[in-house]
Amino acid sequence: MFFQNRINNIMAASFTRATIGYLTRSQTKTTGNLVLPGLSHEVKVYRDQRGVPHIEAADNHDLYKAQGFVTAQDRLWQMDMMRRLAGGELAEVLGNTQLNSDKLFRTLQLRQSAERSYQIYSEQTITYLKSYCSGVNGFIQQAVEKGRLPLEFKLLKYQPAPWKPVDCLMILKLMSYDMSENWRAETYRYQLAKKAGLQLCSQLFPVYPPEGFVTVKSEGKAKVPFRKPAYPYMTPSLDLEALLSATKQIPDETAGSNAWVLSGKRTKSGSPILANDPHINHSNPSLWYQAHLVVSAGDKSKTNVIGASIPGVPGIALGHNDHIAWGVTNTKIDTQDLYIEKKDPNNKYKYEQEGLWFDAEVYHETIKVKGQPDTELEVLVTRHGPVLSGVLGMDKELEDDKEALALSWTAHQPTTELEALLSMNKATDWKEFRDALKSYQTPVLTFVFASQDDIAAKVAGLVPIRGNHDGLLPVPGWKKEYELSGYIPFDELPELVNPDEGIIVSANNKIMDDRYPYFLSHAWAPSYRADRIYEVLTGISKASVEDMLKLQVDYANPQAELLLPFLLPILRGKHALGLMELSGLDILEKWDRVDEAKQSGPFVFYIWMNALGRIVFEPMMGKVLYARMFDKVNVLDRMIIDANEGLENDWIKRAGGLQEAAVKSYQVAIMECAQLQGRDPMKWEWGNYHRIGPAHPLGAGLKALGFLMNTQERPVGGSNISVGAMVPNRDGSVYWSASWRTVVDLSDIRQCSYDILAPGQSGHFGSRHYQDQAHDHAQGTLFKQTIAREEYQQGRLLRLLPGGVKKCEEVRDSVPLC
Repeated sequence: MFFQNRINNIMAASFTRATIGYLTRSQTKTTGNLVLPGLSHEVKVYRDQRGVPHIEAADNHDLYKAQGFVTAQDRLWQMDMMRRLAGGELAEVLGNTQLNSDKLFRTLQLRQSAERSYQIYSEQTITYLKSYCSGVNGFIQQAVEKGRLPLEFKLLKYQPAPWKPVDCLMILKLMSYDMSENWRAETYRYQLAKKAGLQLCSQLFPVYPPEGFVTVKSEGKAKVPFRKPAYPYMTPSLDLEALLSATKQIPDETAGSNAWVLSGKRTKSGSPILANDPHINHSNPSLWYQAHLVVSAGDKSKTNVIGASIPGVPGIALGHNDHIAWGVTNTKIDTQDLYIEKKDPNNKYKYEQEGLWFDAEVYHETIKVKGQPDTELEVLVTRHGPVLSGVLGMDKELEDDKEALALSWTAHQPTTELEALLSMNKATDWKEFRDALKSYQTPVLTFVFASQDDIAAKVAGLVPIRGNHDGLLPVPGWKKEYELSGYIPFDELPELVNPDEGIIVSANNKIMDDRYPYFLSHAWAPSYRADRIYEVLTGISKASVEDMLKLQVDYANPQAELLLPFLLPILRGKHALGLMELSGLDILEKWDRVDEAKQSGPFVFYIWMNALGRIVFEPMMGKVLYARMFDKVNVLDRMIIDANEGLENDWIKRAGGLQEAAVKSYQVAIMECAQLQGRDPMKWEWGNYHRIGPAHPLGAGLKALGFLMNTQERPVGGSNISVGAMVPNRDGSVYWSASWRTVVDLSDIRQCSYDILAPGQSGHFGSRHYQDQAHDHAQGTLFKQTIAREEYQQGRLLRLLPGGVKKCEEVRDSVPLC
């Protein structure tokens, strides 16, 4: 998720017989015995048919040590890349193509934030962190000594540094960065205001459909007056084109996650059912790593938790234990603010506040670059946070600027997410789980929960309280009225417990209605997924696990259902359409509004909507700005609906009005369809364009390695609109999807729990578990989890033995052989 698109130009390495032999030798050892120094007791690791490790330990110390070892066996290079991305150290091994990335992340100071967080963790959690790191380092040491590091290290000619507790926490900060897009949205709007003026910019501020689904309704509370977007009067002077260019393209607000839970009164089993499919960058390896953690006391399990972990971090992030199940979605809360800092004209290290000048902190960073001299970077940090402007190739242009742009972000605070995660793993009911969330701060997530007794949803994390702005645009940093006044208290964050309806849905939609007294955000994901999930769930009287599995890959397209009834008549009334354009119109009219891979309707509609956006926005924005437009779907859909009712805004008018824009964009779209799939519309198929098969980072950069490393591409249904989210890149390849899906029926949590992880468990592309789940994932299949001891103990067994047995790393039998 973090580095897939960052590796573009890496020196090719030829595959020799020796390299193939090394690939075979470096595969994960999953049977026999290994000595892991520092263990107190023997640990058993059973791997099932999908390569999921079921780790049995006698205590938590051994459990997390073994988890670190086993995760490193399968994902060490991925872990190292994530660590290097977060710490700004990619260029050291990948070259100068990653220099801007390193500059950005050194400036964001994720490492320093992780170091501050480490200082406030409990002694117990620090002990577990050290145990996990010790396990990772145990594998690194053995792999280095025996020449069994993953092949990527050999190709790039380097060895990993020892794993440290701060590295674990830095990866959690990286997760927060990936789920927090507010600063990029503010940068986009600031540059838009500079280019098009504040009036045109304000017409593209985020909107939410008035009839869109809302998760928590504040019944009985007095309605708070509607809060219009608030922003200060400003004349943009900074040029943020270079900073904007460094951010990722196509920030699709439709990308997100789904989670829902039904109470027992709505299910066939009579117990709650929870479903979760968190949508992330669909990478290879996946962001998630499945694991089953067991601490046994005799025949009883003191800890028994299974689900998706984060490579490089102890514990289970999403999943269930014997008593509860939980999932998450990104709440889309605005937790970042950009402040325009006024610089002292005589001293670039001083910034103003209310007429007084204050010193910025100065950090000197040295970035190592493979094959080139080191690069020196000066990072300035004001009271709001690090200064972003001037970092990415704009230093000369900004040398004489009187202003700078600083980032205020909750993740810069010392935070204790791991404390919460490990407590969640052990919770047995809603009260204990809710108490665990009190230690959680960033990113802000909606946690969906189920037990035999309760279903619930709770927003957790630091949510800023703003007094005079809504975080849509940068604000003056020298004025006190734009400072934050604190954070929303935990007990006042949105929460829903045991609703009478027996349904809870969270899909990045608006979480709270307008009666809620605090401001949360203006920028929510389109309500299409949440609307559809709620529609389907309310239509089922007694839901089964099979119903939930089907809903997770529901490919209905509510956007097409909404817009086509008044867009198609515009085309039908146009007499100058050519034969191919008329054929495309016939396709859209006959289409059932389901994004199936074999159909042509989704293909024509998707290409058309993209062309319509370009026709309306790109002439004024330009390509760079338009490629990074936020809130596009909600804004454009509302503009189309309003224009159909005679309320055309300035953007639609500049495009010639709705009719001209619709027809022109449709004609452009048909030509694009023909260029992509030929001039016979009857042969067009969504799946020929819309394909899934995530590339390995090295395989994406090197065609010579792609055939070995990249996941096989295959046609797939779904889209950026459907519940079964399959968000395509500009070339049609799916880059955002739910690589991990799960459904848990609490009636029998050990026998009625299902999941899948695509493309597979292993990060070794020679492993049978590298992409063994990719086909089933594309087909919408889930597998029954093997949780019961008598089931998972049928798998391959690796014994990890205490170092005191003898000073040898590998033994073939129960008795060490040296």
